Amino acid sequence: MTKYRSLASIAIVAVAVLALAGCGNSGDVPEASDGKPVIRLIAAGAADFTGLSTEKWQQELEAAGYEVDLKFVESPDDAARIVIAGAADFYLGSPPEGISAIQNADAPLMALAFTEQASTFVVLGDKSINSLEELVGKKVALNTPGSTPNVIFDIANQIEGVDATQIEQITIGAGPARMAALQGGQVDATVVHFAEALAVVESGDFHVIQDTGEILGQYLQQGLFASTVFTDKYPEATQDVIDVLLDSFRWAAENKEGYMALADKYDFDLTDAQRAEAYDKLVANGFFPVNGSVNDIPAVEEWLKRSQSAGAIPADVILLDEWLDNSYVMDYIERNGEF
Repeated sequence: MTKYRSLASIAIVAVAVLALAGCGNSGDVPEASDGKPVIRLIAAGAADFTGLSTEKWQQELEAAGYEVDLKFVESPDDAARIVIAGAADFYLGSPPEGISAIQNADAPLMALAFTEQASTFVVLGDKSINSLEELVGKKVALNTPGSTPNVIFDIANQIEGVDATQIEQITIGAGPARMAALQGGQVDATVVHFAEALAVVESGDFHVIQDTGEILGQYLQQGLFASTVFTDKYPEATQDVIDVLLDSFRWAAENKEGYMALADKYDFDLTDAQRAEAYDKLVANGFFPVNGSVNDIPAVEEWLKRSQSAGAIPADVILLDEWLDNSYVMDYIERNGEF
C-alpha cells in the first residue's frame, strides 16, 4: 500500500513558498485595485498539450476582469503546501494528494471539481518490452509517490494482474525529466502523457507499451482544490472561477482548431499532425470534464474504490463531504444545463 507522507512539516517550507508566490503574509488574499481578489493558481508539473484548457481558463478569467497568477511547481506536495500556507488559493493536482492533505493534516482545502476525467498517460519504453508484465524486474521512471502517473501506473498493473511491487519504480520527477531518463538509458520505461510520447515514438527508438486510457476507462485524473480561506471570503469570485473553468472545458471539447492554436504559445515539439492526433484522442476518451465530474457522485465513489484498491487512497478515507464541495459546479449546471 502507498505510504502517505505527513504534511505537518508545512512550516519548514513556508519561507520558500512565500518567496515563490510573492506574498508577504500567508494569511492574506491579495486584491487588485478594483477590489477583486487576485486568482492565484498553482499546478504540479509543467504546461503540457493535454492541459491547454487551463490556458483558456486563465485567458477568460482575465477577460472577466480578474488578475491571474499561474505558476507551475515540480511536486504535487509542494503545490498543496503552497495553498495550505496561504500563498496561493487554487491548485490543480492529483486528487489523492489533496485528499491526503485534508485527512492527514486537516488542511483548509476542498475539491471543487475534477479537471481531467480520463487517463492521458501511456507507458513508454524500450521496443523489446511489449506488456506491463514484461516490466517485472525492469526500471520505470515515475513521479513522486501518490502523484497521478504513479497511481495510474499502479491501477493499470492491477487491472492487468501484474504485481507492481516487482517493478523497480524510480522517483524522477516531472514528465520532461522522466523522458530524459528514458532517452538517456537510465530506465527501461516511463509513464508520460500521450502527447509527450508522440515525437519519441515517431523517432523509432521507443514505443507505447500500454495506453492506460484504454484499460482504465473514465478515470478522475486531476482535481481543482481550493483554499477554504478564499472560498469563504470570496464565494462570488469562486463561482466565477468555476463558471469560467467549465466554459473552458466545453470550448475545448468542441474547438479543435482553437485548442491547437493555443499550443503555439508553448514549445511542445509536436507537428501539426501530432497535435491533431493528440486532440482527437482527448475527445475520443472523454477527457474534458465538461460537467465538472462532480455532478455524478456514484462515478466519484467508483473512482474512490478503484483508487483504494491500488493503495492510492486509504481504506478509512474521510467522507466525501469532508473533501468535496460540488455546489459551485451544480450551480453552474442549474444555470447552463449539462453538456
